[in-house]
Amino acid sequence: MPTRKALVIGINYAGSDSELHGAVHDAKQWMQVLTRDFAFRKENIQVMLDVYPNGDPVEDDPFYSVPTKENMLAAIRWFVSDVREGDSLAFIFCGHMTQILDYTNRSGERIEEALCPIDWDEFDGATPYRLITDRELHQLFGQLPDSGVLLTMVLDASTCSAPLRVPLRRNASYLEREDDNTEVTQAKFNATFDCKPWLSSQHVNAIARRVPYKIWRPLWTSLARALKPSFSPPLQEGCAIFCITACGLGQSALEAWIEGLQQGVLTHCLLQVLEKQQTCSVLEWVQQANKVANDLRAKVIPNMDQHFEVSYGRHAGPDECQMFNPAAALLAKDRSKRRRGQVFLPT
Repeated sequence: MPTRKALVIGINYAGSDSELHGAVHDAKQWMQVLTRDFAFRKENIQVMLDVYPNGDPVEDDPFYSVPTKENMLAAIRWFVSDVREGDSLAFIFCGHMTQILDYTNRSGERIEEALCPIDWDEFDGATPYRLITDRELHQLFGQLPDSGVLLTMVLDASTCSAPLRVPLRRNASYLEREDDNTEVTQAKFNATFDCKPWLSSQHVNAIARRVPYKIWRPLWTSLARALKPSFSPPLQEGCAIFCITACGLGQSALEAWIEGLQQGVLTHCLLQVLEKQQTCSVLEWVQQANKVANDLRAKVIPNMDQHFEVSYGRHAGPDECQMFNPAAALLAKDRSKRRRGQVFLPT
């Protein structure tokens, strides 16, 4: 029997100088929608929060765990373990992300995307930050079996590109066009972001979901990487992977006071669509969410610059796969086998 499994993370960074107010609410909304509308069972969902909705810190809770780096890595290992053909996986992250710059300033050096756990700014004895980089994510998700698995990832945070290295992407501003999901390098990256989208929207308490600092990779780790580049295995071609991100290069993911609640713009727009329909394709889901975002831009947050993106593999496109539907995984498995010549059609 196929399993539906989810890891949902919401971090408000309560009491810090990078505090958010809507990420925990987002996570609880996602958990409710997954269980109510898409047959995810509570025993197959792990939820990570730093505070309860009333602001009290999460401590010794049998259902919620605190999203420290150590706990998040353990949760992801659980998430990718014991996965079988036909399983549908949902990874939801609402909080801060950041991009890591290289001290060597090599223009061709790839910018790393990183998730920010609650203890992201603590010194761990080797590096000044406790981030979960896209290299770590790629290595962990690379453990998924090549046997027809659907992975849906939603990142309601500021990114430049999808942290999972899948080859294709579409931007919500021109969803009919399919682009290569090229790496963002040091030369392309602009570390100075436009503050206008949220500073001019204080009437809705708009906040950018990115840490308010430049993050630099320590010099000694930069030199070590230059001498011995790390290798991440490619993700399995038999997996159907859809990574929906809140924004692209040079943009900022926002949370704001929308319809009486502080919530992430991406989460709000995606869930608004799910209130009306649960059987559309991934592409239609993003298209409809983009219409909700355009309405917000016209009526509530006029300077909002974020445009949603969806990244994916070559063997299961967002226009032909229903959201959270395990049939997409079997499509990817079949096509990858055909490409490798493992399936022979009758003449």
